[in-house]
Amino acid sequence: MKKSTFISISKLKTKFGFLFLWSTFALCSHLGFSQTPELFEERILLNNIATPWGFTFINSNEVLFTEKQGKVYRYVISTNTNTEITGVPAISQNGQGGLLDIALHPDFSTNSFVYLTYAVAATGGQTTALGRGKLVGTQLQNFTELFRALPIVNSGQHFGSRIVFDKNKFLYMSVGDRGTPANAQDKNNHSGKVLRFNDDGTVPPSNPLVGVANTKPEIFCWGNRNIQGMAMNPATGEIYAHEHGPKGGDELNLIKPNTNYGWPAVTFGIDYNGTIISSDTTLPGMELPLTYWVPSIAPSGMTFLTNAQPDNEADILIGALAGTHIHWLKMKDDKRISSTRSMNGYARFRDVRQAPDGKIYAMTESPNRFVLLRSTIPTVTLDSSATVCKGLSSTSIVYTTTTNTPTKYSIVWNTQAVSAGFTNITAGSLPASQIPISIPSGAAAGIYSGTLSVNNGTASIGYDINITVNGNPTIVLGVNPNVNAGDTNALLAYTNTSNSPTRYSINWLNTATTAGFLNATNVPLPNSAITIAVPTAAAKGSYFGILTVSNSNCTSLGDTISVTVDKISSIEEKQAFKNGTVYPNPFSEKIIFKNSNGAENYTLTNLFGQAIWSGKKIEQQDFSNLKSGLYFLTIIKDNERQTLNLVKE
Repeated sequence: MKKSTFISISKLKTKFGFLFLWSTFALCSHLGFSQTPELFEERILLNNIATPWGFTFINSNEVLFTEKQGKVYRYVISTNTNTEITGVPAISQNGQGGLLDIALHPDFSTNSFVYLTYAVAATGGQTTALGRGKLVGTQLQNFTELFRALPIVNSGQHFGSRIVFDKNKFLYMSVGDRGTPANAQDKNNHSGKVLRFNDDGTVPPSNPLVGVANTKPEIFCWGNRNIQGMAMNPATGEIYAHEHGPKGGDELNLIKPNTNYGWPAVTFGIDYNGTIISSDTTLPGMELPLTYWVPSIAPSGMTFLTNAQPDNEADILIGALAGTHIHWLKMKDDKRISSTRSMNGYARFRDVRQAPDGKIYAMTESPNRFVLLRSTIPTVTLDSSATVCKGLSSTSIVYTTTTNTPTKYSIVWNTQAVSAGFTNITAGSLPASQIPISIPSGAAAGIYSGTLSVNNGTASIGYDINITVNGNPTIVLGVNPNVNAGDTNALLAYTNTSNSPTRYSINWLNTATTAGFLNATNVPLPNSAITIAVPTAAAKGSYFGILTVSNSNCTSLGDTISVTVDKISSIEEKQAFKNGTVYPNPFSEKIIFKNSNGAENYTLTNLFGQAIWSGKKIEQQDFSNLKSGLYFLTIIKDNERQTLNLVKE
């Protein structure tokens, strides 16, 4: 069982009406705070909206929201236009019942499905129902009721209800205990439960009570009093929910299949008249909450702030009705680390959510507004990734605008990065525009991740950063070429490329430059061999340079190459060289070496300097079995040497 955490929240004045809030703080990173931050009203965007209940985002600029009295609206933020949606089902407005939550199908962009939960009248009273329709313009078309909870009760209490989809597109729906606590422990009804459906309202075969006698197959878990806040943790895909306790004992739970959360057999609260509901806060087989509130804050609505938090951390915003504030809860490994309250006494916060672009919005009852929020959190607009080539010692993370004047920064690297030699930085002074990143000399190619936090002395925010160390492109060089004086080209063979080099450069050293060798810069890399221009006036000797190859990201560290020029009298092709002749050269089906007097040494090598054949005092040699390619035949006679190029097609 989990260890529970007691949070004491003082009672706050309750207000009534409606408010819908928008935060300027775009949480496009994960959050890591030295002190938990606060949210404030920046400016009012919209007034005079009646009793709201739930909302969802079509995109960062368009919101769908429900009014408990039975209306759905489409609000466009940029133009401040609010349009009523038609085709909404008839609802029963009785006490806490009415039009409740709203959610989009995960594939809304292609199927346009909008889901609603709502109180519906039936013989004997009311119950909570689930339905969906297709949003076409300003109309919900073909709206269909998918599910109706049992039993039907003539009561205005505890309808729930929230809707959440998980990453597998299962739909979760909460239903309250309808004011009868014993319902929550009775698995033969739907009250006081979290239910799970396929997106069409059918029951998944994997639901835990499918096939179990005297139970409802829709049940995913039970023992819940009245859940009015439910959300998926985007980092893990798990579903979390909070529920109203009686007088005290509001809870936050991780929703798990086939699990009993205990209401009313266990509770941290008491009845409204002061009597004990249960003297037990835990019993065998009943799940303890992750955290709870005494006195009650009356939680309603919740959202996880994104992106994914590091090290099993989560930042959760929860609306508080009786508490009249936004509750910012920080969790790690499903344990409460800290919490703070924002906008105390401002309104009854009915729902709070984060838009796709990171902005934070809230719905409240009284005053009836749609309000832009600001935060104490310092922010930077940065490029959260950088790329560096292997072997380089540093790179930088570039940032542009800031808010709330950050002055310090820290970097905490993950385990992989620390193992590679990356060093954490604590409270460094924030430089202008670029944050330096030192790259360990031994860092292998790969992606190294960490958290970069900026701080203004009051609060801090952390951003996920990724440093990509790219492997340098390489080639395996063959032997450095030897040419005869007067030759105009030398071929430098290579093979076995890595990291896809596409271009090359050569920078010649002083003696080669003086001899007339010309540098090559960013030249397309040919297949198998690089042609080097040899100055015709180059004297006998070896000339050195540095060859680098590159791709779109990186350049190799460089290889030393040389071209050796031998000062030997020019001998025309087919002319006797010490009575040694190659017939014919360069093109023939057969390559035959004839030696009338017997040269002392012959060596045939390939492009990579590998010896193919060698011999001494050979009268004749047939090379017709050679594979196609370029070969070098070196002939030595009386301490003179000549290398001939042989091309076999």
